[in-house]
Amino acid sequence: MLDRIYSTFNKLYNKISLFPFIFAFVLIWIYFWLNGPAHFSNWPDTYSELMLYYLGMIVIFVIFANRPTQQYLKQQTIASSMVSFVLFFILTLFMLLIVVRIGLFTQPEFNPVLFWPVIILQIFVVATAEEVMFRGVILGYFKTLAFLGIIIQALLFALWHSYAYQIQYYDLSTFNFPILLMAFIMGILLGIIAKSKYGLPACIAIHSCWNIVILGAIHL
Repeated sequence: MLDRIYSTFNKLYNKISLFPFIFAFVLIWIYFWLNGPAHFSNWPDTYSELMLYYLGMIVIFVIFANRPTQQYLKQQTIASSMVSFVLFFILTLFMLLIVVRIGLFTQPEFNPVLFWPVIILQIFVVATAEEVMFRGVILGYFKTLAFLGIIIQALLFALWHSYAYQIQYYDLSTFNFPILLMAFIMGILLGIIAKSKYGLPACIAIHSCWNIVILGAIHL
């Protein structure tokens, strides 16, 4: 009986220890939920509906993420997380610079007014929510499958982007195979990095940097 009570309180403590992270996310989420249309003219057709899913991803992470994943986040200091984030953000930026300069990718036109809204939204909401969901929760539950688990979460990550990009499988005119393939490849790469010592902060850095660059917010 005593062991069961101890176990229950221990689980509760692990959940509460994530509160500062969740609190910061929710504050930023609320700001964009209320002020998104003021920053983005196409808000109703892009982020508006997705915002509810991003909040749901965080809730799922808090409730269902396995203990090793939550314990890992709790043990990470702000300094070590920032080092991982900054290092992989810069590395990703450098690699994308090469890709853009050799002509493999052309960045779209970008409104400078959206620079900070896009940066904040992509780092603290979009990339964070998707990473804790796919690399924090899903990958954690498939960890016993080794590389097969990485493949499964990458496939689910690609399927999620088919919804995010409004791809309808019954309408071939909306089917964008390159986007789904890129999401699948990114899912594999991020799954491998999530299992390394650099963990989720590095995944969030790569993910957010990629999104920011392909949107044209950082012009290379």
